[in-house]
Amino acid sequence: MLWRALRETAQHLETLRTHLAHQQDRRATATALGLHPNTVDNRLAKIGDQTGIELASPRGAALAIAALLLRDTQDTTAGGPSTRP
Repeated sequence: MLWRALRETAQHLETLRTHLAHQQDRRATATALGLHPNTVDNRLAKIGDQTGIELASPRGAALAIAALLLRDTQDTTAGGPSTRP
């Protein structure tokens, strides 16, 4: 599952959240994170490899958002801190 695959990679989780928050605009994501756009592309490719989700597709983006929401809900329910920006 997506949120479990990303559990150990906080950097990728932050990149994914920022990317989705910026309507999947790689340049806006890069600017927000202080990264080069190619670095964002590389991280997103790794996320896709880890999860098997094609993030560039509407379905993939929807799955990513749903998984992040579920992850946040489980973190909150378990009494852990939410990692939402």
